[in-house]
Parts: sequence; structure tokens; C-alpha cells
Amino acid sequence: MSNVQVRRSEFIREKLETSAFGVVEKPLTAWERIYNQSAARKAAILVVLAAIWEVYASVLDNPLLFSHFQRDTGSIRECAGDRRATRAHLVLAQGAADGLRRRVVARRGPHRHRD
Repeated sequence: MSNVQVRRSEFIREKLETSAFGVVEKPLTAWERIYNQSAARKAAILVVLAAIWEVYASVLDNPLLFSHFQRDTGSIRECAGDRRATRAHLVLAQGAADGLRRRVVARRGPHRHRD
């Protein structure tokens, strides 16, 4: 490679007044403050899901196929002190988690080892 010198023009910038920048920092709106709270976002998602659940259960109107959210939460609260009921809910939750895990593994396909 050859040593070629490139001439570049010099840039001289003048300092601007701070008033020329406009709004640098502005207070957040109430909506932005609420949205920045992860707990509030998660609670809103749960409320929306519960509402969808309740509407869907009302449309089906078949508690054996898809029960109402309010009935399910009420029965869980009533059975909270009963050890057998608590154990049954735990088994149901474990079964649901296992089903989700199997679904994820099935989507990934068999494990392949790199050589």
C-alpha cells in the first residue's frame, strides 16, 4: 500500500444557544408513567384475558366445555384451605405446564448434535 495523504477540509462549528434545542426533557404523561410500570402492564393483560375468557364462556354457555372465569376463581378460593383440593389444583397446573413443555419440544423437533 502506498502512503497517500488525503486532505480533508476543516470543520468549524459554532456553539448554539441552549434555547435553540427546543424541548430536551419533558415530563411524561400519565399514560406513559402507567405504561412504564411492568406490573401495571401485566395486570392489564390479565384483566383483558379474563374478560375474553368470560365472554367466550358466555357465548358457549356450556360450563362442562368451558366454565366461567368467576366460577373458577370462586371455587379455587373456597377450596383454598382444603388440602385435597389444593393438591388437585397443583396436579392440574403441573399437567398444564407439562403439556406446554411437550408442545414446545415438539415444535423444535428432535435434538441434533453438532459434529
